[in-house]
Amino acid sequence: MAYFHAELERITAATPLPWERAVPLLRELAGAVEADETPIARLYKSAATTWHPDRPDGDHRVFQLLQEVFRLARKHAP
Repeated sequence: MAYFHAELERITAATPLPWERAVPLLRELAGAVEADETPIARLYKSAATTWHPDRPDGDHRVFQLLQEVFRLARKHAP
């Protein structure tokens, strides 16, 4: 979880998350294998059910990172 918190802390207006990093990070948040071809929406749903703050093991900051990653992934993915 500290790794994801650090990823979120690196994102600022001056240093946004590179869009090339969005899909790999989304896969990490979803716990998917790197070569997995799961659609972005399904990866998001899987990660959201894991990290949502209302869940017992959820985390608000990781969920914020997930939101940003998903936004970029949808915008730039083929």
